[in-house]
Amino acid sequence: MTHFPTQAASAVSARRSGVDRRALVLLLREVMKWPSLNAAAVASTAALVALAGALVCWASAARAEPSDAEVRERLTFIERRLRAATPAANQWSYGWFATFSVLAVGQVAVGLGTTDPGLRADMAVGAVSSSVGALPFALFPFAPRFAAAKLARLPEQTPEQRKEKLRVAEHLLRTASDAEVLGHGWVPQIAGVGVAVAWGLVLGIGYKRVRSGIVNTVIGIGIAETQIFTQPTAAIDDWSAYSKGDFRAPEQVPHESLTFLPVPFVMGPAGARPNGGGLTFSGSF
Repeated sequence: MTHFPTQAASAVSARRSGVDRRALVLLLREVMKWPSLNAAAVASTAALVALAGALVCWASAARAEPSDAEVRERLTFIERRLRAATPAANQWSYGWFATFSVLAVGQVAVGLGTTDPGLRADMAVGAVSSSVGALPFALFPFAPRFAAAKLARLPEQTPEQRKEKLRVAEHLLRTASDAEVLGHGWVPQIAGVGVAVAWGLVLGIGYKRVRSGIVNTVIGIGIAETQIFTQPTAAIDDWSAYSKGDFRAPEQVPHESLTFLPVPFVMGPAGARPNGGGLTFSGSF
């Protein structure tokens, strides 16, 4: 049997019931036009049409309402997929927030410790740019990070509770999918390039450091594109499968991911010492 999300099934059934009711109304109007029928016959026909309409509405509602077994099956699929997507969502969010935060703090420290006015300008612009990059992760939390925890808090002891939980589960999965689609769309692309070019112009025009401005722009665009490329996309695939009625758990195929963190210090025999710059990379493809 082919299954569909309850919201989609309800919409289809509503359209069908609407068509059926319109057909019954037209039939009744035609019957009323028959001159050979007396008032009693017309009343009896109208009653039969009304009864048929009620039966059509009842059948449509029954088709739209999934059984408790179907609700359990759909709910289990969404719960498993949201839990499976949580670690990657946390790693991506925390990794990039930490990256931008460390870059901001490190550049502030270098700017305060140097006497070169040009380098100080570079570090000041870089610190502000990195702070702007960290803000979205603090102000707009990534939806797939919290979906599984929100769903787990809802009760499911009775059939009514399971139906309500399924409604919330579908909403959470769709929201997570929409967030991932937005993250891979044209909005972050334009925003990333625009911010990088803006800070490059500040350095090139405002501080007369054209070379630093170009380097800053190129690095900024590269970081923005890497951030977009590494964002998880599991919810997009899961919502697509759920909408098609495919409730089988997909195979665990690793998605492309790449995380890098600046390393301002290295560990030696005498403890931590300044590294003078550097990055650590980790990824799976």
